[in-house]
Amino acid sequence: MQKWKYSLRFTNPKVGRICLESNGNTILAGTDYGIFLSQDNGNNWIVLNNGLTKEYVPYSVTSILICESKIYIGTREGLFCSPINNICWSYINNIGNSHVRTLESKDKNIYAGTDRGIFLSKDNGNSWQPINHGLTNINIWSIGFNRSNIYACTWGGGVFLSTNYGGNWIPVNNGLTSLYVWSVTNDGTNIFIGTNNGIFLSTNNGQSWKAVNNGLTNFNIRVIKILGRNIFAASFGGGVFFSTDNAMNWKVINNGLSCLNILSLSVKDDNIYIGTFGGGVFKSAKNSYNWMKVGDGLLDSNIWSLALDGQKIYAGTDRGIFLSNDQGKNWTSCNDGLIRTYFPFCINSLKFYGRNIFAGSDKGLFLKINDNWNLINKGLPENFHASSFAINSQFIFAGGWNGIYFSRYNELNWQPFNRGLPANIFIRVLTIYGSTIFAGSNNGIFMTKINDGNWYGKQAGLPAKINIWSFTICDSIIYAGTDRGIYYSKDSGDNWVAINDDFAQHIEIYSLVVFKNKIFAGGNGDGVYFSSNNGKTWTSFNGDFPNYYGHYAHVHSLSISGTKIFAGTRGGILYREIV
Repeated sequence: MQKWKYSLRFTNPKVGRICLESNGNTILAGTDYGIFLSQDNGNNWIVLNNGLTKEYVPYSVTSILICESKIYIGTREGLFCSPINNICWSYINNIGNSHVRTLESKDKNIYAGTDRGIFLSKDNGNSWQPINHGLTNINIWSIGFNRSNIYACTWGGGVFLSTNYGGNWIPVNNGLTSLYVWSVTNDGTNIFIGTNNGIFLSTNNGQSWKAVNNGLTNFNIRVIKILGRNIFAASFGGGVFFSTDNAMNWKVINNGLSCLNILSLSVKDDNIYIGTFGGGVFKSAKNSYNWMKVGDGLLDSNIWSLALDGQKIYAGTDRGIFLSNDQGKNWTSCNDGLIRTYFPFCINSLKFYGRNIFAGSDKGLFLKINDNWNLINKGLPENFHASSFAINSQFIFAGGWNGIYFSRYNELNWQPFNRGLPANIFIRVLTIYGSTIFAGSNNGIFMTKINDGNWYGKQAGLPAKINIWSFTICDSIIYAGTDRGIYYSKDSGDNWVAINDDFAQHIEIYSLVVFKNKIFAGGNGDGVYFSSNNGKTWTSFNGDFPNYYGHYAHVHSLSISGTKIFAGTRGGILYREIV
């Protein structure tokens, strides 16, 4: 049985819409992170963003430390610092372009755990030095202290111990069944670590470890924290667990949680806060264990880190730093100085024509020349949001907000092409069929002849104010994917008929493609389906397609390359052999 496999996968499932375009073995993927290119049928991908850039995008913040009068944040590209009373971030050069995953302080020393080892500052962050002697694995995820001992947790090397403030390190892994360690904490006598294979306890300073997993239903433990006599363990996939008997037994406490993929956990006074993967921040009182989502103004990003300071909560996310002054009720971004340049635009559409590649973005149109993307917006309104293309040997048509624009192929000087279209129209899809252009919009379907210059509504059989997402053509029948299922026309768009199959009738259909006599459809929450009888009946093509909380991943785009079908989802690109 053929299975779906990831061709290109993003760590953030909320990466957004992916558009796909293929030409032989070459596949382009347009994403929120720019354009990716595969020239071997999806086996390998490279980023293709030279010249395709914008400014002022915050760093992804993965760790936070409040120390003295400063806040330190670790990002995927280094370390930043700001005064706590006047947030403005400054880059710290001493540790370079490291992914800073953890920040801890002890006795006025600050420790930064990175993918390049551990760095130490003894002067309030002004200077840093590496302290990696004895570390055989420098992929650091967590640092913990127990009296004069320091424990460093690594990904693949287990736990290391230093008894001289990081001057030397020795491995202490006796009894561990996994060397992939996310977190460490202690209560003075007992040391607990969370791994990708459960929780381990040491009562002898790490000289030996034993598993303490009774009651756990998920063993991927990202964070462990202690509050009084209670121990809390946050997992990726299983939510939150707690123990009142020194980790001998664990209970699930997920009431109210809508996302069970936990990335961070912090405790303050009698409150517990957790940050999730794409689901925002949740809060629970110490003894109630009922979670409430908190965060007006806090986008549902990945919450990699949390830090608490009195009434203030700092959240480190994929979109920078957010601050709450009222225990999580309201949030504001505080990213001044925390910006990077040269971040790609969000790509909404891609089109091959001959040797040229065109890209539509939220800031206009680009054409790839040699290895660089060049802006081709002459004649377009400012900030034209381009969502679709149609191209023939003479003309290029681009649709989006503000309607449709066209240019002669060799001139790239755009003119409006909107006569007959209603005002405030959003063109989602364009396709050329012979000498006819079809436009799908937020207000139904429109048609024109290429040399006519006037658009005509083709709404017969369609509900009012229907959103058209996609077109395809099979055996001279035109199919339209809409927010109310699939419609077809056998008379060049003059009349449309709804397909009454349960799949094709009830969901939003974002993408339609044809392979030989099969029509494939992808949409909102039902994965991929196909029809072999001109749309009369539809069969699931999902198998092991990713499933989140009982719903298949949203399929924003489909493309055929050879005998493979590729599906663009929020989590990445999947493929499967058709035959």
